Amino acid sequence: ERDDDGSIAAVNLQGVINVLRVAQELGLTLHKAHSSGGLPCPKEGTITERTEPSDSEEEAIYAALPYLNAKKEATRHLLQAKADGLRIMISYLPSPIGPASRSDSILNGLIKGYVKTHKYYHPVGVSVAYVDARDAPKAHWVAYMNRIHDDFILSNNATHQDFIQSFESVTGIPLKSRPLQLKTVVFIGKVMDFLKRWIFRNAEFPLSEATARLMFANMAYSSAKAQRVLGFEARPVGDTFSDHFRDLISRNVIAIDREPRMPSIW
Repeated sequence: ERDDDGSIAAVNLQGVINVLRVAQELGLTLHKAHSSGGLPCPKEGTITERTEPSDSEEEAIYAALPYLNAKKEATRHLLQAKADGLRIMISYLPSPIGPASRSDSILNGLIKGYVKTHKYYHPVGVSVAYVDARDAPKAHWVAYMNRIHDDFILSNNATHQDFIQSFESVTGIPLKSRPLQLKTVVFIGKVMDFLKRWIFRNAEFPLSEATARLMFANMAYSSAKAQRVLGFEARPVGDTFSDHFRDLISRNVIAIDREPRMPSIW
């Protein structure tokens, strides 16, 4: 949530602007996979490529976080370059998962906790928007081969039951569902913010009010446009999560007493 050295903006905004400049100077076609953090996130309703920003509480929290703020600024530059005539394909990726994920990702850290505790904590009433990391390059390839220059949301939704079913079938570990209420999580985040600001200033806390609210943010992304224009078909949720867990086992990111099975990267 901090950007003391400017690294977040340097990578997520200045980096995008530099690539745009080169593409414009050389007359290139640009394909950019972009975080869903570049999209407005209203409290309710379906999020599309043309969702307008709102003054909701979630928007205020998003704007306070350097990473998401940089992503939103990058989106503005990308769309302006497209409007100026640059051949550009932009995909918004809500939570890419699948084989070959980063071993230090937040999700994988949580999965290690589920393996250890046999408990799965999840926000009440919030589905998980995600895209299989193997589906995203396919969508870009279709766009490239057909000279499609536009912006698309690539997404699918999963429930906590989907996650638990895939986890248990792959690992053999039963998970107890532990639903989290918004009021409780936000209160804990505020307490940690207070401790960080006034008492333990050099400590790193796992939660803040901002990240607590993000846990309960609207996840109703629509991939209807990508389905219509690109023929995008999201991989079944069970395949995505199960292959993700198998990959973590095969790479020893999580320790399971089971014979590892390599998932397909295709």
